[in-house]
This record gives sequence, C-alpha cells and structure tokens, in this order.
Amino acid sequence: MKNVARDSRLDDRARYNVLKMDDIGEKITSGRFIKRQGSITLIANRNVVTIPPTMTIKGAIDTMNKYRFRRLPICEPGKNRLLGIITSKDIINFLGGGEKARIITVKHKGNFLSSINEPVTEIMEPAVYVFEDSSIKEGIETMFKNRVDYLLIVNDDEERIVKGIISERDFVELLYEKITGKKVNDFMSKKVIVANINSTLKDIILLMIRKGFRRVPIVDDNDSPIGIVTTRTIINFISSNKIFSKLINNQLEDVLDIPVKEFMRKEVPFISEDKDLGFAAKMMIENKTGGLLVIKDGKISGIITEHDLLRAIWRDMNEAR
Repeated sequence: MKNVARDSRLDDRARYNVLKMDDIGEKITSGRFIKRQGSITLIANRNVVTIPPTMTIKGAIDTMNKYRFRRLPICEPGKNRLLGIITSKDIINFLGGGEKARIITVKHKGNFLSSINEPVTEIMEPAVYVFEDSSIKEGIETMFKNRVDYLLIVNDDEERIVKGIISERDFVELLYEKITGKKVNDFMSKKVIVANINSTLKDIILLMIRKGFRRVPIVDDNDSPIGIVTTRTIINFISSNKIFSKLINNQLEDVLDIPVKEFMRKEVPFISEDKDLGFAAKMMIENKTGGLLVIKDGKISGIITEHDLLRAIWRDMNEAR
C-alpha cells in the first residue's frame, strides 16, 4: 500500500468552498457566520441529483456510481417534492442480511437479478432535512442528533420542495481551518475493525451492518494494511458489468461469495497520528475520500473520518461560546 496524498488541485466544489471561507474571514473565526440564520444555504449544493420513486434499485446504484454519490433523494417527478432517500448503507443492508435483504431472500427467493429491479421505494428511508433559514450551527446539530452524514434543505415542512443538499464534507471543506493545531491522535477512532484478504463480500457486508461502518480496512496475514473496502467500493462493483460474470444461477450467494481482493481499493491514503487535524482534512479533500487510515510502524493504529473532523469542529464551536 502506498500513500496517495498528492498535490492535485481541489475540485470545483471544494475550491468554491475554500474561496467562500476566505471571503468571510473573521466571521468564520468568530463564529458569527456559523450562528447567522440562513447561513447553511451559502454552502449547500443547489444542483441536487434526485431520482423518481419508480426507478429500480439497480438504477439507483448506477446513478450513485455515475455521480460518485453515497445518497440520492427520492422526489416526485416534476414537483421535486421530497419523498425519502436512499443511501449506500441501504444498499448494503439490502445485500447483506439486514431487514431489507428479505426482499431478496423471501420475496424473490434469493434471485439477485429480479430483486434489484424492484422499485427504489422498497428500500428507501425517511430523509433528514432542514429549512432554508437554518444556520450552519443548526445544521450540524441536526446531523448529530439524527446520526446522518447529510442534510437536505427544503422550502417548508408541508411542500418539502428540495432546494439543496449538504454533507459532512461540505462542512469540513468550509471550516477545517478551525481545527488546525489539533492532532489526529486525539480524534481518530482507535478500535479499528479490519478484515483479512481471504474475506468475501459477504464477510465485509456483515461487518458493515453489525458495526455500522462505511469502510473496512483489509490486511494481509501479517496484519499489514493492503487495501480498503467502502460502501462506495461495493456500489461501484455492483454497478460494473464484472459482477454479472460471477452469477451462475442468478442467486445472491453467487454475489456474496466474491473474494474481497477482486473489488477492494488497493491504493489507500494514510496519515500518521501526530499530524495536524487540518492537514488530515486537506488530505481528505484532495484525495476525495471520507477517511484516512492512521499508520504507525507499518500497522493500523486508527482511522480518521470526516465525521471525526466534524466532531472536532463542533467541540471547538461549543468551547468558543
């Protein structure tokens, strides 16, 4: 495994948010911008990709893969009225033994091909949203309260017309300078659940469901890190034509028995635990990833994610009161 941190330019979205941060300068530092009503709309993405309730689960997977999204709002066609949301976690639950997997195992008697052509409404969840006059502070509070990594912005509670979307990454891109001076070791998760290179897709999915993780590091027989599997990795693999070559009887088990080495991501960005938290945030932004492995003496000593960074930002905001 090699460190893939690089000097690549930020994408347009990240560059926009950094410019906004520079523009407001002192307001970010003092917290006045964070508390101002309606400030959440300044960092929200207004170009929201939505899908209709008639789209199939496979169609939703392909759309996630196309746009590199982990979530898709489901809206009434033409009206953009919010009905629900589907996330990569819902897809994992559908595949791997969660309650949504009953659609495959019971309704379709294990037939993977027929089950993924069910409408997306079969596995969608209620969406978490705030209003256009919400502040950044209110947005972060709502995320933590509902244990989600996104927020939809709607016009009101009755019409629920989608006006924008914001993720943990958007908050981190805007506010990461507030956590400069803190160390990765103080905010990383130190109890890391890993999987061996000999694992299968089923093993990984069961770990994700039982532990509530979006990413699982892969190690060799010496416990050295050699890759990672994320929910997005699995989404991309299902969306590709490669998975269909594994189907023998169109059964779910044909898919779940695929070895992890066939779909894991081999180049994983990593960081040392003594690095600055702001530097970790910039690494995530530049590598377009939601997490970094923390390595010490060639072994995994922790993992730091966008959620950990947002937690650090939130703590800093509360201490500054």
